[in-house]
Amino acid sequence: MQVDRRRQQNPAALAGQPHLDFVVPRPLRFLNPLLRAIPDSRLLCTLFDWAASLYAPRGSISLLRSAGYVDCFRLKNPHSDGFSCPSDAPAGRIDYIFASPELAQCLSTCTILAEGEGVHGEEASDHLPVVAEFGGMVGEKTVLKNEDVEEARI
Repeated sequence: MQVDRRRQQNPAALAGQPHLDFVVPRPLRFLNPLLRAIPDSRLLCTLFDWAASLYAPRGSISLLRSAGYVDCFRLKNPHSDGFSCPSDAPAGRIDYIFASPELAQCLSTCTILAEGEGVHGEEASDHLPVVAEFGGMVGEKTVLKNEDVEEARI
């Protein structure tokens, strides 16, 4: 109820914030009042983002790369940071799209959207979306581009 009341007062205040009881392990739930205050404080947001970088499972990215998967954003944007979080002031890269080497050969574009259909990224989520477009043949199968799918719907 508390979350619903806060959302009614200011819908943007809790955008992208999960219900904490499902995220925070039981032994740490005594911290929930502090965690609920984070979205209201830029200082706390910055501090907790930094702290999260210390324990976030970054090893999974190198595991995917060593298994041969291709980082789609890096392939198409080798000199861009690719920061996607937090959405109101992107300073970290935690959102990825990986593809098999075969599918990566059909990668047309991979971008980070700051705005879409008149909605700014920070209004939609706490992360900016990463979008990849593929087109061409992968093995024996054709991969449709987004515009092909739209035309097929009409």
